[in-house]
Amino acid sequence: RGESDANLMLSKDRAESVKQYLMQRHGIEAARLSAEGRGDRELMNREVPSAPENRRVTFVTRQK
Repeated sequence: RGESDANLMLSKDRAESVKQYLMQRHGIEAARLSAEGRGDRELMNREVPSAPENRRVTFVTRQK
């Protein structure tokens, strides 16, 4: 609904908020987490940009 730059900032803030929650609430070390906002670049529902599924956090695990 907003401008692309504003959406990107909201996305980054949302990802960082989840990271902080995992660190504070579950004791996960900061070095094990990274937060990345994608804004409106990777929508799940491109037909309805304001759809709730476009405001999400995705977890990706990496092998050592």
